[in-house]
Amino acid sequence: MGLFPPIINGSLGATLQTVIAPEMQGHIFAFITRAAVPATSIALSIAGPFADRYLESLSNLPSNLSLDRRQFQCTDIHSDSNQNQTS
Repeated sequence: MGLFPPIINGSLGATLQTVIAPEMQGHIFAFITRAAVPATSIALSIAGPFADRYLESLSNLPSNLSLDRRQFQCTDIHSDSNQNQTS
């Protein structure tokens, strides 16, 4: 998920524990958790179609190319097999 959610959630939890009375903390944290679950579902239902529509073109690389993530450049994955067939 990344680096920042634990930092933000930890800070939020600590802040809420200092300002909310101990007898109410269970109710407040339960409410926050119940609100977060549907929010996550809604966000994913929006992000999925968005990715399908606008990011699908990233998967349309030619079939003889693959993205080398270590070097951030395209390399021809069939060049070795083509050279072996011609010799």
